[in-house]
Order: sequence, then C-alpha cells, then structure tokens
Amino acid sequence: MNRLQELMYNEGERLVPYVSHDDAELIRHRSSYAFFHDVIAADLATVKATDREVSVVDLGSGTGYGCSLLSSLPGVHVTGVDIARECRDFANQYYPRTNVDYVTEDLTTFIPGMKAFDYAVSRGVLEHVPNGVKLIAEIKYARRAFIDVPYDEEALNPHHVIMGIREVDFENLPNKEIFYEDLEGNIFDVAHKPPKPNLILVVLSAPDLPKVSELFVFPLPAVRDTKLEEASKATSGGRRYDVKRDELLEEARRAIRETEVVADIGCGIVPMNYFRPSLHFMIEPWKEYYDILSYRHQGDKSVFVLRLGAIEALRSFADKSIDSIFLLDVIEHLPKDMGFEVISECERVAREQIVIFTPLGFMPQHMDSGETDGWGLSGSSVQEHLSGWTPEDFGEAWAFYVSEDFHQVDFKRDSLEKAYGAFFAIRNFDSVGVAAAPEAFSELRRPLPSELEAQRLKVECAELKAHVAGLESAYNGLLNSRSVRLTRGVKKALRGSRQ
Repeated sequence: MNRLQELMYNEGERLVPYVSHDDAELIRHRSSYAFFHDVIAADLATVKATDREVSVVDLGSGTGYGCSLLSSLPGVHVTGVDIARECRDFANQYYPRTNVDYVTEDLTTFIPGMKAFDYAVSRGVLEHVPNGVKLIAEIKYARRAFIDVPYDEEALNPHHVIMGIREVDFENLPNKEIFYEDLEGNIFDVAHKPPKPNLILVVLSAPDLPKVSELFVFPLPAVRDTKLEEASKATSGGRRYDVKRDELLEEARRAIRETEVVADIGCGIVPMNYFRPSLHFMIEPWKEYYDILSYRHQGDKSVFVLRLGAIEALRSFADKSIDSIFLLDVIEHLPKDMGFEVISECERVAREQIVIFTPLGFMPQHMDSGETDGWGLSGSSVQEHLSGWTPEDFGEAWAFYVSEDFHQVDFKRDSLEKAYGAFFAIRNFDSVGVAAAPEAFSELRRPLPSELEAQRLKVECAELKAHVAGLESAYNGLLNSRSVRLTRGVKKALRGSRQ
C-alpha cells in the first residue's frame, strides 16, 4: 500500500478495494451497496422521468467505492461525506465520477443541519460516531434512508464507540423496515433472519413508497460479480476545479496518486518529485539534459534514464505496463497532432494515472538562436512552445485543476505583460481485480527467493503458534491440577483462621 492507502486503511477500519482485506470483506461491502442501488433503481423505474437530478448522500463515504457504485443509477447526483480529508483525496484519486462530489464534513454537525436528499445511505459508519444511532432520526430524506451497522457487537473494536446495537434501538423510527446481512454478504428480511447476523440494516421510507420487503424475494444472494463496478465506469471521469493561483499546485498534489512505476516524459533536468516510486523512468531526448540526469542519478537502481522522444518511449511500453505517466510542461512543446498521439499512447500504457501540466491556451515562448534556456543550458531549441491546450482538448474521463493567472513571469523570470493560465489534466483509471488466467497455462515455475522465505516464515509462525498453544494448555492444566487446588484451599483456610 502507498502512504495514502495506509492512511485510509486505518488499522483495518476502512476497506481499500482490491488492496486491503480479503475478498469476503469486499463482497460484503459490494453487496450492501448493491442492495441500496437496487432499491433505488426499483423506485426510479416507477417514477416519471424529470429533468431534476435525483440526489443521494453517502454518510461516511470512506474511499468513495460505494459512491462510485451508486453513480451508475440513471439521473442521480451523489454526494459523499466523510470527516477525514484523506477520504476526499483518495476518492478523487481512485473513484472520480462525473456525477459525484466528495466533501469533508463531521457527521455530528452535518446530519443535524443537512438539507433533504432524495436518498441517504450509510454503511458501517454510525457505530464510530458518538450518539450515531440517535442521529438516524435526524437524517433528512425525501424517499428513503438506508443505514447499516454491526449487529449486537461485543466491545472488542477500539474504533467503535457504540456496541451491542439491536432491533430495539430502532423501535421509535417511523416507517422502518429491518434487514440483516450475514458474513457472506447475503441480505435477509426479518422473516428469514440468519442465526448470526453480521450487520443490521434499517430502511426508512416515505409513506407513499412500497415496502422494500415487497420489492424482492428474500434472502438476496451476495454480489460476487463485478457487473455493478463495470456499470459505474460509464460515469467515470473528472470535473473542472477552478482554483486560485497559489492553490493550484497543492490541489493537484492532492489529486496525484502515489504509485510504484512511473514514466516521467520530457522531464528535463527536474523530474517529478511528488513521491519516490520504486521504479522511475526518466525520459528525456535532449542530450545535455539526459547527461545531467544520468550523472545525478548514477548508482540509484530505482532510476532508469532513457534518451528517447515521447512517442518512441511510449511505443516501447506494453499496454497497461506503467502505473503513472507524467508530462509536466511538455505537451506545449509538441505540435498539436503529435500531442494528441502522445495522449493516446499514454492512455494505452498507463495502469493508474496520467498527469499533464501545461499552460491554459497558447502561451508564446520563443528563444533566439544561441540563447540559453531557463536553466542556463543549451536547450533553447527544444523550449519553443508549438501548441496551446485547453480542457476541451481532453475527454470526459479527465479531471482539470485550472488557474486563470498562474504564469506571471517568463522562463527568464521577467514579468509578462499579461498573465497566462495553467492547468493540470489528470486521467485516473479504476482499480481492477485479478486478471483471468490465459487460455494456455502451465503451473510449472520456479519459486522466487522471496516466496521461499515467506513460506519458511509461515511454517515458523505456525510452529510458534502451536508452541504457544501448548504452553497455554499446560498452564491451564497446571491451574486445575490437584496440587494447585490444594494450595488454594490451604491459603483460603489460613485466611479464614486469621479472621
């Protein structure tokens, strides 16, 4: 996990899909949101279509995974609310959707003052919030609210401030229905309550809506496929964020994922420094810049400096082979048709994210022959601006962070007659599950040294656990032995005689 993912994980309290936890937890999480999704979809199927968006709020949206699933509902706008700023950053990085907003708010103040949404959902959140169960009565909704929390949980989780939640805690809520989710992710109504529920789910409905228990045949099976995730990709995409000049770099930094493998194209002598990847391809065609990079990073086995042009470099990479691709102050130096070709190749190669930074529109930059560049080097011939770019040049899948007056000096640090804007264009790619095995496949392989070491440690750990279990058994046997019982009896008799 990268630093943001570890922060989100929060000692296991948040699911980071396809990164943390096991498949069972992901299935439970997905099944809850699929239930919310399917109830809302059933409602919308019976309502006459209007131009008004259907509003949905996710109270405690965490990573944004649930919001992304709900975003596939027709005509909806989803608002994800969470107290932690890292949740907003993570959701914007990993689950950006054109019809989803992520906001940072404390539910203890947000819920009492919230406006009415058509639908409100909350999964596994209110047990973390002081008086969280009582707050349910203050949730404002026009159609339905869905809230699930752990069922009759013992006081074992230090992150939960409310335990032992049962049906009686919801008895005063109007127009409610109770449902349950088991550890496999199956959803049950009251008539089919499982022996050991994992979650209790309360649905509050407007009086004119049909009961949820009448919409489906229960129990509902757990959702093990990824069809809903695939459907949500139809709304995958970014938004335009207009920010102040002094906020642009920080806002973009928050939107940039920390990944393992980076292609830094046209980086000059100043490669990207948002984070340190495990493998950093620094790609630079100008020899003087290439030589400086090679000298600076000699001996650093995490850095490969390649003297290649953008197209040549990208074509040498396989599909989805690089986590992140950066083009910072690069694309404006290419003819427009070549720039579009570079973007297309980036979209083919990138696994997780593409980050482009460029002036907003055409910003003239000309250097006379023999003039040094902004670094005092000989690269003036490759510093000419050949094209101008705007957010309209990119597709709907991109997010934009725009400052209208970012550039106020030229490459010589001389003041410009007029300020020029700049923007980051960021394309995120959704996380994917484990790839299917190829048609032709062989189990024959040699284990890596790291795998052999991991297996050895597993065996040692199992042996140690067995040894500890043996010691515990021997200790318990000693406590119950005749001699210890006799000693206890003697001590008790002596205490009695002293009294």
